[in-house]
Amino acid sequence: MRMDLSQKISNKNGNAFLTLLFCLIIITAAGYVLYTNKDFQRAHQRDISKINFYLRDYKKSLKDFTKDFGGKIAEWKKSLPLKTKDLKAEKPLESLTFDETIFDPATLEKELPGEMIRHQTDEITICSFNADLILNDPLSDKEIIHLANIMRFCELSTITKLPNEIFLKRISTALKILRYNAVYETVQAETGKTLTAYLYRDDRIQPLQKSSLFKGADPLPIAPSYGLFKAGDFDFIVATFAAPASGLSLGSIAPLENFSEAVKTQYPETQDMMIFGEFAFESRGLIWDSASLLPTIARTLPANRAPIDLLGNFWFRKKELTEFNGKSGVLDIDAAAFPSKSKPPVTANKPIWVQFRILPDDD
Repeated sequence: MRMDLSQKISNKNGNAFLTLLFCLIIITAAGYVLYTNKDFQRAHQRDISKINFYLRDYKKSLKDFTKDFGGKIAEWKKSLPLKTKDLKAEKPLESLTFDETIFDPATLEKELPGEMIRHQTDEITICSFNADLILNDPLSDKEIIHLANIMRFCELSTITKLPNEIFLKRISTALKILRYNAVYETVQAETGKTLTAYLYRDDRIQPLQKSSLFKGADPLPIAPSYGLFKAGDFDFIVATFAAPASGLSLGSIAPLENFSEAVKTQYPETQDMMIFGEFAFESRGLIWDSASLLPTIARTLPANRAPIDLLGNFWFRKKELTEFNGKSGVLDIDAAAFPSKSKPPVTANKPIWVQFRILPDDD
């Protein structure tokens, strides 16, 4: 009995295996017949062609839709109000264009006098800047652009107490974008820690001699630097004192007079001289005739000093320097435009400007 049952199970398994093998043979044979059948292949290819056609049409429709949708998104973005963030400052300074850096006259007139903005081609403007006021922290590209839009109205600028030439390279780049042919010379201070720079546009100003440090027989409290320049027929000497923030303390104007005479004796063909500096006079006894001088008070006055005690920022003899056109003043630069200035010095000189006519040489 057991023998018959085992045999039946064995026969059943054997039949199932044979049935599976038969099905595999039939499927393989059918696949081979279909694979070798030309009519099936042609029919299959037609189906594939149809599918490919539909795929190409779908891709084209998708591309057209994406392009149209992208255009609508761009139009929508343009319709949004502009952000207050200045987008031009997001670009590196060197990659900006003239149109991205130039300020319109209405913006400039908030900080610059009209005489500077609209001065004639037969006039030059000379400015003096204190690095303590503008560079106590590194300036951003946006701040450099703002300052360049101011300095481009100065044919020549003196800049005192620079720690290095980094600022000069950056401001020169910005000025050149603004179509100002910027060139600069530097003079190292007697202490060797700071630089005085003469930044000018070489299409208006011609240097007659490389700027240098003055070393006269009569020592001054601080050795000034000076340079000889020419604009048209007007040749002149610019002397600059890089004084401490509290000002160069002098008992009288005699040291400046002696210095002036020493330089003009050294260069007898150039008698027109202007002196830029930060002076705090301890005495009101001026040796020069005060009626012949043009002092400009260009300081943020300390609380313990009266305005008459600070007779800077520049000096020259009006009777000698007849090219002076009577226009000068202080540049009241908007502090809000320079947020990098985290700690502006209280007593630092504000920038000043003075204007001259280019007349036939009167030396």
